[in-house]
Amino acid sequence: MADYSVWIVEYARVVEYPVGAVLYGRWNAGHLVLPYCYAVVKGEGHLAVVDTGFNYDEFGKVLADTYGVSDWQSADTVLKRIGIDPADVDTMILTHNHFDHAGGVEAFPNAHVYIQEREVSKYLWAKGLPDRLQWLTTATDPT
Repeated sequence: MADYSVWIVEYARVVEYPVGAVLYGRWNAGHLVLPYCYAVVKGEGHLAVVDTGFNYDEFGKVLADTYGVSDWQSADTVLKRIGIDPADVDTMILTHNHFDHAGGVEAFPNAHVYIQEREVSKYLWAKGLPDRLQWLTTATDPT
């Protein structure tokens, strides 16, 4: 069996996130701190990230401010704490196309990106819908 190291790194947070938005049925149960994280996996000569966080520029900042995100830190800052340079990441796995999962792709310039074809095709489909339905894509940073 191969040896792997796995880190979950926090790059931002929402300080007062409604519990009912995380645990179904727990409406009016107060708030919790919701960390924004991604995973780093190292093993068998590869360095991978699962999701990328987001950039805090332009539309990424707009979305973060809309959701009450605070304490944002760049991939460079977060990964230096565990001795990793984002340029050394060779593999990126994006679970889905929301801004907080796929909005930081540019921080990993040498990574080969994997994302489900259906995720990409459905996003492009939604972008082609009439303006009144564009709310379907509002959680995605178009840059």
